[in-house]
Formats: sequence, structure tokens, C-alpha cells
Amino acid sequence: MTCGRHAAPPWRTRTFGGLPPAFWRTAAVVAIGRSGVYVQFFLGYYLARSLGLSSSQVTVVLAAWGAGWAGGTPLAGWLADRIGPRAVVVIGNTTAAAAYIAATEARSLPALMAVAGVVGLAQDAWRPGAMSVVAGAAKDETQRRRCLTLIWWLVQVTAIFAALTGGLIGARAGLVWLFPANAVVALGAAAAARMLPGDVRPREAKPGGWAGDRLPLMLLMAFTVLTVAALAVEAESMVALPVKFASIGIPPLDAGLIIAVNPVTCAVVQPLVQRWLVRLPAVGICAAGMALTGIGIAVTGSGHGLAWFAATSVVWVLGEIALLGGGPAVVSSIAPPGQVASYLGLWQSSMGLAVLTAALAGAALIHIGGLHMLWACCAVTGLTAAGGCAALSRPVAYCSLRLVRPLARHVT
Repeated sequence: MTCGRHAAPPWRTRTFGGLPPAFWRTAAVVAIGRSGVYVQFFLGYYLARSLGLSSSQVTVVLAAWGAGWAGGTPLAGWLADRIGPRAVVVIGNTTAAAAYIAATEARSLPALMAVAGVVGLAQDAWRPGAMSVVAGAAKDETQRRRCLTLIWWLVQVTAIFAALTGGLIGARAGLVWLFPANAVVALGAAAAARMLPGDVRPREAKPGGWAGDRLPLMLLMAFTVLTVAALAVEAESMVALPVKFASIGIPPLDAGLIIAVNPVTCAVVQPLVQRWLVRLPAVGICAAGMALTGIGIAVTGSGHGLAWFAATSVVWVLGEIALLGGGPAVVSSIAPPGQVASYLGLWQSSMGLAVLTAALAGAALIHIGGLHMLWACCAVTGLTAAGGCAALSRPVAYCSLRLVRPLARHVT
């Protein structure tokens, strides 16, 4: 009989207990790769502060980054269903490492755009394959949702370290040193990828294209469009806020502290709400997240000062927890057998498309009506996307029930 004082707390057992070995190996690879994502956090800040680019020039470079990001995850998902997640993680991280090194020498606008595009293409190549590994290793739908939400939680936990150390490196050595540091981390993740399985396709299921039943694809496209809208609002934290930070003289370390509020909130809150993330309807959770994101960004952007930015960002971070915590469960539940990574990759392109949309739409709105118009449009967009997402609840449930899924090959 186990002594009560040595037993794991109930919340820890509910959250982390009984997960398959493939989850823990994938989590280790993700943790290594995400512990130094300095460029993703500080690119806009580096362009504005270190290179002295104007807001319009920063927007153009970030648009190239977003375009590469939008194309990279669908390509990575498509490849993961064909050559396996391990190979895709290695290719993506080594390509990203080369781009980070090249970025240290880029100074002209065309060169910066080209490097940013390659960085965007490769930086998230790990995501569709890794998510498909943990989804395929789960024994049932409840465990699948636990695994998917915990991988996203791990991304946020490691981002705390990246945000704080990135701010420290930028303050002590200069922001340009974030690029070689990120390259070293990417190469470490590529080396660790040998822990991933080479192929996790279901038995008797061939990785197909986009042909076949139209309902899953139509739902995927609708959910992706709504996610792009909501994440474009959230992406203003990477597009509009860094330019504002630079314009009002917030130093690198303080900017890192503000950025760290996002992952810190996720790391603390998600284990507390994990039970609801797993048990409540995933579409409803995502709709609530879209609404919180729109309202939260509008509130954050409307204020001034370090304390205001840090405190109010908690609101839209809660929205991010709901949307990106529940989103993979929605997509994996409607994906046909053998196409889980492809579906996840296409949906995850919403992150890059959101950066591209935020950069272009944000610049246009600021030009037309200033920052006040931008923040107002963020609130309206988030609430509108939430309503559209809620309308998908019944079709998603129907599609999930009617899909016949062969059991995934046991992955350990």
C-alpha cells in the first residue's frame, strides 16, 4: 500500500499520469527545440531597435516571415505523412539553423525579407509531425486530447526560458547574438530527433492527398480561416506591440519580461484547467478563446506602461490557451486516417498566415485611423470569429462520429 505522503497529487496524476512513452520522447525533442526560440520572439524588436528600420519596413520583413511560416507547416505535414516526422524535424531544424546564421549578415531590405522567409518556412516544421506522433500513440480520444494539449503547454513552458534568456542575451551581448544562439538550439533539436519514430501511419491507411470525403476538408478550411482571424489579432502582440515598445523606449530586458507573461500564464493556468480542456467540447473552448483574444489584445494595446502591458496581457493569453489548446483536438478528430499530420499542418499554417495578415492589415489600419482603430478592429474580429467557430460545433461533432479510424500502430 502506497503511503499517502508519497502519492502523487490528484491533479498531477490527472494531467501527466498514464501517458504513452512516445509522448515523453516527443516532449523531450520539443523541449530542446523550443528552449531557444529567440528569433520568433524578438525578430520585430530586433528589426526596429538594432537595425533602425521604420515601422513600414518592419512590416514588410514580418510579412515575409509570416508568408514562409504559412507555407512551411502544410509542407511539413504533407512530408511527415510520407517520409515520417523524424526526417522532417531534422530537415526543418537544420534549415532554420542555416537561416539564423545568414540573418546575422543581412542588412538590406531584400536580404532581410529572404532570410525571414526561410526562417518562417523552417522554424515550425517540427509541429505537424510531432503532434501526429502523440495523437497516434494515444489509446483513446481522451488521452489524445491530453497529449495534444500538454505538448502545446510544454511549448509555452519552454518559451518562458526563451523569453527571459533572450532578453538577457539582448541586453548583455546585443540582439544580433540571438540568431547564432537560436541556431545552436535548432541543431540540438535536430540531433535529438532520433528519439522520434520514423513512421506512425495507421494500419491499412495510406497517406492520401486532399481527395475523398469533402466534409472533413470543408470543416478544416472553415476552422482554419476562423483561426487565422483570431490569431491575426493575437499576432499584433508580435507586430504592433514591439514597434510600440521600441518607440516609447522600453529596453530589451523589460520587453523580455512582458513577452514572458504569455508563457508564464500558460504554464501556471493550463494544468489547472486541463480537466476542462479535455472534457468540454473542443469547438466551444476554441470559440471562447477567440473572443478572449480579441478583447484582450484590444485592452492591452489601448494602455501604456510596463505594468499595464504585463497585467492585461493575461486576458488574451487565456484566449490563446483555449484556442491553441483545443484546436489540435478539433483538427485531429475530423482528419481522415493517414492524413492527421497533413490536416494539422494545414491548420497550423494559420499561425504564419496570422502574422502575415497582422502585418499587412495592422499597417493599413494604423495608416487609416491610428492605433485606436487597430485595437477596436481587433476586438470586433475576435468576437466575430468566436461566433463563426461556435456555429461549427454540430458539423464537427457529426464528422467526428461518422469517420471510421483504423487503430494506429502501437508507438512506444
